[in-house]
Amino acid sequence: MNLTINCDMGESYGIWKMGNDEEIMPHVHLINVACGFHAGDPNEMTKTIKLAKLYPHIKVGAHPGLPDLQGFGRREMIMNPDEIENMIVYQVGALQAFLNKEGLPLHHVKPHGSLYNMTARDELKCDALCKAILQFSNNHNDNKNIDDEVTDNNNIKLIGLANSYHEICAKKYNIPFIPEFFADLEYDNKGKLIITRKHDPININKVIRHVEVALNANKIIANDNTTELFIRFETICVHSDTPNSVEVAKTVNDVLKQWKVNKHMQENNIKILIANRGEIAIRIIETCKRLKLKTIAVYTEQDEYSLHTLKSDESVLISNYTNIDEILEICKNNNVTALHPGYGFLSENHEFVRKLENENIIFIGPKSEIIQNFGLKHYARNLARQLNIPIIPGSTNLLPKNDDEAFQIAKNDVNQIGGYPILIKATGGGGGIGMQICNNDNELLLAIQQCRNKALLYFNNNDIYIEKYYPNSRHIEVQIFGNGNGEIIHLGTRECSIQRRYQKIIEESPSPFFLNNNKNILDDLYNCAIKLAQSVNYYSVGTIEFLLIDNGPNDNETGKFYFLEMNTRLQVEHGITEMVNNIDLVEWMIQLSLKDYKFQFNHLLLNNIIDFNNHIQYVYLPNGHSIEVRIYAEDSNHDYIPSSGLITFIKWPNHYHWLRIDTWITIGTKITSNYDPLLAKIMVYGNSRDHTIKRMNKVLDQLIISGPITNLGLLKTIFQNEDFIIGNTTTKFIKSISYTPNGIYVLRGGTETTIQDYQQLD
Repeated sequence: MNLTINCDMGESYGIWKMGNDEEIMPHVHLINVACGFHAGDPNEMTKTIKLAKLYPHIKVGAHPGLPDLQGFGRREMIMNPDEIENMIVYQVGALQAFLNKEGLPLHHVKPHGSLYNMTARDELKCDALCKAILQFSNNHNDNKNIDDEVTDNNNIKLIGLANSYHEICAKKYNIPFIPEFFADLEYDNKGKLIITRKHDPININKVIRHVEVALNANKIIANDNTTELFIRFETICVHSDTPNSVEVAKTVNDVLKQWKVNKHMQENNIKILIANRGEIAIRIIETCKRLKLKTIAVYTEQDEYSLHTLKSDESVLISNYTNIDEILEICKNNNVTALHPGYGFLSENHEFVRKLENENIIFIGPKSEIIQNFGLKHYARNLARQLNIPIIPGSTNLLPKNDDEAFQIAKNDVNQIGGYPILIKATGGGGGIGMQICNNDNELLLAIQQCRNKALLYFNNNDIYIEKYYPNSRHIEVQIFGNGNGEIIHLGTRECSIQRRYQKIIEESPSPFFLNNNKNILDDLYNCAIKLAQSVNYYSVGTIEFLLIDNGPNDNETGKFYFLEMNTRLQVEHGITEMVNNIDLVEWMIQLSLKDYKFQFNHLLLNNIIDFNNHIQYVYLPNGHSIEVRIYAEDSNHDYIPSSGLITFIKWPNHYHWLRIDTWITIGTKITSNYDPLLAKIMVYGNSRDHTIKRMNKVLDQLIISGPITNLGLLKTIFQNEDFIIGNTTTKFIKSISYTPNGIYVLRGGTETTIQDYQQLD
């Protein structure tokens, strides 16, 4: 069966008209041109026909409707069958005259609006429709018996509803019939279409779910989210008269293409569960699809229509993303081969990984023992100390559990490392949680209590220690990859110094600090990273983070670096490393994890990419420069508090070959405070850092996201900042930025006041 997409278009009446016809054309196969009373303007009809000539793959059909007073073809008229037949002949004949003028054939007829519903359920009126169609059929013969066999496949076809009078009468009159399914309309529990308001954008995620269920199960889920209705179709209908109609058409086309690819994919028994959500889940799914691996997503009730559940082959509801027993049960019940954790949630939970290992479910990432050891910062510090890798001066041991004892020992440690300022850190902390700067003894005692309580709440581990705090420092990390046998490669540096609340908002690769000099320091940094990873026979991806002092070029301390921690997972910012090395780290993780599995990838095996078998430490040489910005739903002018709400409009930048956008949002996505407010990662590649900054400025100027407050304005301000442009950024850089948002804050609205957000598009 060759499935197609058809689109109702070309309508106009007065100042109202169906738009975006030109942009929709590349994404559909059949177009239904309004040709009757609801067309309104014949110039609009001819414009649509001329557009169709530009796309040879498109077949043109007539879309006749009823002559109501409003001109929309939706009002039920009391008409006898002869009047209906004459009305349709009149309208289709007008369209065919224009088609003849342009040298295009008439391919099909599809009734519009109320005429569609009327003819689907009334046999006599559907007879009239079919008789009208026969007037334009190539094999039309006034004396032909309707029971004669039709052998001419070029007859005008009828698009309509399966198992209705459309199909019954088409068969009776030997008219080729194409059953259709509406992608952008909902059905009630009786199977009747629910017409949407034309000025409302269609929820893209619902469209995807709607179409995927229909494609894979030949059924639809009614708008009550419960009733399943059998459906049969050969074409999928979209409309061109909604605000985001182009996105709907493109999305349906993408889903259909992927469905066709999946049907022809090599059959294998490998199924990968992605234990995550949002952009990282989608990013992992995309690599799995390229490797022809089946995927299963998990989602909570809030994420029912989230994009990651729609892009995966299967999806299963869970209570939350950190319920270990529930995820294990899903793996066992669904014959999951391997699990990719993404980042956050359970990605560095050694107990979870160990349970997977015990169930013979492959964890795509480091081994549980490595995750457990590096999950404790004091363990990593002690290991680095044993390897003579520089560590930040601080506590030799964890502070005692008793706050008073901890305070006395911490004061002694402060004196040992040269005084304040210092950082209190939770050994099991992460994501900037469980860290606090102290400038004197009074702050120290309070910080000990606060950090311990927060660490217990978030990480179930209230062990803490102290480190020297360096205000003028850079956050630099080295991406490494190991095969578990001691062979390690590094993939260059990333700099993540621009942070708020100890969380990154801009990353770049390589670090600007090493662009023009400091090669000796860079070599030492790489050697320390490799040495640390080799000491534990590191397996899969990892990131080793360092703090590098930068007090300016004339300061003796500048260039000194200290080990911070090892992240035993895929980093949020891994994409910029992929761009400068032209690799796919997720693919590397999958291929390494499945290397002993009886499955042959249709791509280069990992050992052909990294020559581990011959024990060669291959060092990638990054080419060019890449920068990532994180688009957050947060208020940059009010301590970066998260912002929630409905995404009402998105204008993504143009599709440049040097641009990569990892996102999970579409128009209609509801942003809540339940999860991290990351909306998208915008990554840009260039020949040089200056080149990349210019490109990023161009992209940020094109990007529009309406709904929740975002940090887009702050990012634009940063990219115009002179210190940023020359690469003079440390971890305190963000505090030096003077940012004033283009907006107002309503403290209290009056009883007759409405607050409206106005978005200037161009």
